[in-house]
Amino acid sequence: RLLGMDSVWQVEKAAFPQAVLRKNFPEATLHGDIFDCHDLPYVDVIVAGFPCQPFSTAGEQRGEKDPRFLVLEMLRVINEVRPRIFLLENVPGFASLNDGRSFKSLLGALAEMGFDAEWGHIRASDVGAPHQRERWFCVGYTTSRVQQDECESHSTAQFQSQLDPAGRTIHRHSACRV
Repeated sequence: RLLGMDSVWQVEKAAFPQAVLRKNFPEATLHGDIFDCHDLPYVDVIVAGFPCQPFSTAGEQRGEKDPRFLVLEMLRVINEVRPRIFLLENVPGFASLNDGRSFKSLLGALAEMGFDAEWGHIRASDVGAPHQRERWFCVGYTTSRVQQDECESHSTAQFQSQLDPAGRTIHRHSACRV
């Protein structure tokens, strides 16, 4: 609502977060288990915070071996719905766990699905919160919205890093069709 958008549907398995979502978004359809979500209606934007326990330094960092690893299901939903834009959020350790293999797999899957992505780390204090909690964010968008002249004809994937004005590193992944 804050950005002039309506929440159409949500996916949450745990009872307490479901209650919070029902209270704050009574108009949205709430789905309980991502494994049971199929044929979801189209939306322009998907916002997803997938479980962090497989990647968090507070846990065992089991990655894909953790039963809470839902990245593949999240990708399935994104691929089935085909939004114009998506926003992913997780712990900062997601991008570096197991030498970045999970992260690189995510980027490769997004490229195969026809999405480009940009990602970086943002601290809560960067947006006015009174604490430092850092999170990893990834914004993805369909490649049909990307200027083809940004792609190099000899490469199917291009990685770039740059510093934003506040000195944070912003990364871009361009998946180019050749």
